[in-house]
Amino acid sequence: MKSKTINQHEEVYIHLPKQSFKFFLLTILLIALTIGSFYVTIESWTFLELGDIEGDLEIYHLLICPILIFDAILIVLTLFSLISMFYNENLFNLK
Repeated sequence: MKSKTINQHEEVYIHLPKQSFKFFLLTILLIALTIGSFYVTIESWTFLELGDIEGDLEIYHLLICPILIFDAILIVLTLFSLISMFYNENLFNLK
């Protein structure tokens, strides 16, 4: 009788595995870092006056490139962490 109610409960509700809780926390942290990095990128963009690139480009305009690469890496890690929460296998496990 009890197993029948547990099976009915599992059919109605979505359950995450217990090990995915750490990936949930990692995902929240990565989302916060991505949002913060996005604001830093926007501020750097305006500080370097890259709004209109029609003028002469200076060497200091290349300072934005590492920030954009870092943003791309953070977005990919956030997506991997989000996807790994819904799989039983760990995506970061390279065995």
